[in-house]
Amino acid sequence: MKQLELKQIVEEAIYIDGEHHKQYFLIQIAKVLGIELEEGIAP
Repeated sequence: MKQLELKQIVEEAIYIDGEHHKQYFLIQIAKVLGIELEEGIAP
């Protein structure tokens, strides 16, 4: 399940322009991988 979900997120991220959009997708990938992020990271 994680692999399919990651594949979809990465495919979307590749075609999105703008740094803040890229950061959003990196945060989504981190969540799927179970990486805990610090509070205060702007989405």
